[in-house]
Amino acid sequence: MARIHAKQETSGRTLLLVDDNQEYLEATRAVLARQGHEVLTATDGRQALEQLGRYHVELILLDYSMPGMDGVELVGEIRKLAPHVHIILQTGQAGGSSPGEIVKKLGVQGYVDKSEGPEKLLLWTEIGLKSALTVQALNGQLLKEAEERAARMAMLVETNQALAGNLEFDDLMKTIHREFSRAFGATSLGVATCDHASARWQSTYFINDGVRSPQRYFGLSEGLAGYIIRQRKPLLFKTDSELRQFHDDNGIALIGRSSHSWMGVPLIAGDMVEGSMCIQNFQDDHCYDESDLTLFATLGTQVALAIRNARLYRQAAEARAEAEEANRTKSRFLANVSHELRTPLNAIINFSWILGQELPTLTTDHRNLLQRIEQSGHYLLELINSILDLAKIEAGHMDLSLERINLAAVVAESIRMVEGMLDGSPVTLRVDLPAELPEIQADRARLSQVLLNLLSNSVKFTQQGTITVSAEVTGAFLTIHVADSGMGIEARDIGRIFSEFVQLDPDADRKKRGTGLGLPISARLVQLMGGRMWVNSEKGSGSVFSFTVPISGGPAS
Repeated sequence: MARIHAKQETSGRTLLLVDDNQEYLEATRAVLARQGHEVLTATDGRQALEQLGRYHVELILLDYSMPGMDGVELVGEIRKLAPHVHIILQTGQAGGSSPGEIVKKLGVQGYVDKSEGPEKLLLWTEIGLKSALTVQALNGQLLKEAEERAARMAMLVETNQALAGNLEFDDLMKTIHREFSRAFGATSLGVATCDHASARWQSTYFINDGVRSPQRYFGLSEGLAGYIIRQRKPLLFKTDSELRQFHDDNGIALIGRSSHSWMGVPLIAGDMVEGSMCIQNFQDDHCYDESDLTLFATLGTQVALAIRNARLYRQAAEARAEAEEANRTKSRFLANVSHELRTPLNAIINFSWILGQELPTLTTDHRNLLQRIEQSGHYLLELINSILDLAKIEAGHMDLSLERINLAAVVAESIRMVEGMLDGSPVTLRVDLPAELPEIQADRARLSQVLLNLLSNSVKFTQQGTITVSAEVTGAFLTIHVADSGMGIEARDIGRIFSEFVQLDPDADRKKRGTGLGLPISARLVQLMGGRMWVNSEKGSGSVFSFTVPISGGPAS
């Protein structure tokens, strides 16, 4: 830029952009230039003061933190050269101070966080320019009113941020009331939400002078709220007579008492009308004008999005609660049915055994039939016991008795119980435990149940080879492995192996059928004892089921 000794005027709005980050400087300059502004730039305080001495600048966008002369010092020097120029601070780091504290401390007109993107910068630029032009055109009381308007707009920007984080519906309504009362000085606010399924609107949050009205439902043809929802258009009435005339002309019955100033906007999120929103004044005419309505409508979009998010959040919470209640009901039903089935089933099993023992004249076919009855009864009893365990776990009623346990003793007991299942098959059971293992914190009976489930599965699906139980210390846990050389698991089935009632290849060998509950129950029991369970396997290469339990006295226990 050529050196100019006399202060010059430029066409359009002239902005001075001051930032020591050259890349950000050029990018921001391009954004502002596309809005038709003349943008001067400076990379430090000295250059900024030189530019301010040469040109008539209407707005300065100033980096808060720069080497040499920082934003605080530079603001003071700028005020000496141009006391009335408007300044908007930009920063990515403000030393922990809030925007309001920074603005008040330095006497600047606004503050924008760089991380919030170009939209926020453009918003504050327009706010700053409008405020600067107003200052140039007005004085005295008009100046004071302009500054109040700029402060109100800044407050509304913060309102957007306040709305964004609210997902609880009641909290959201209170936030809307608080922020809009502060912004517009309104003591009466109404938020109506639309129920499209029943073609009605609800007076969700109507409050006047701190008193909230009861919620009521109205048809979409009733009231100004219904009219705005149907037409998707804002309304503004500056006097009581305008309001009454509109009701008469459109055949709308007045709900409540008439007001002297009234404006309302539709709440539209995407293509969906969520409802409508209004503010009103019952004493004074001409409280709101077209610019207020424009601003109100813009903020109505943000309110609509917030209401939609809160509605979706509430629906999700209700659906989750219903699902949890359905799950509890299912668990209670399964538990009750299982209890009722166990008594007659035990009788069937016992009588089948007695018949086989006490009737020596039975034929071989008859004995085979009785054995089938007894075997099927045991299978059903195992299934019922598993369902009871699962129901207790899901209902949160599975009580554990945690104690200090020697793993080697539990493994030895489990091995002895499983050895009978081998029935002369060429499978070897091995135990490979370190000589000295720390005691673990677990429920002995449930730990034994987990080991028996894993060992039983390995026996079912291993035709020959070895099944090995091993353990190792991993931090505050003992990791236990049950490895076999069996048929292995397909990769596609690994993700569902711990799901209820899942049986892999159930038709491959009916003798190997199970309840489909052993693994999911085992995994949940391990979780209840403070550990986790997983599997590593390849089809044809065997499987390794592993789980952890806390070491007694360790942090995890």
